[in-house]
Amino acid sequence: MVTELGLNESEYLRLKAMNRERVIKADELAELYSDNQEVLNQKIYELEVSFDKKFTAILNPRQLTTYSQYKHRTNAQIALSEDNTLAPKTPVQGNN
Repeated sequence: MVTELGLNESEYLRLKAMNRERVIKADELAELYSDNQEVLNQKIYELEVSFDKKFTAILNPRQLTTYSQYKHRTNAQIALSEDNTLAPKTPVQGNN
């Protein structure tokens, strides 16, 4: 994504710090709400919205357009993979 967006070194370092913070907070949330998946999902969603807001604030208009396209592709891929998890699985054949 760094190359795709054309981030400079300063932007890359800020993104790296934001990602590190996001992972730490997600781990904390997972621990705090391990007994309540619904609340955990909501808190993770809020964390992602906050990250997205902070990240897009550092992007220029061209980078914002590219990031928007990247997110759209990523969300479409996630939706496709979720659809595939609903499909019946074919048993894996072992090598004889």
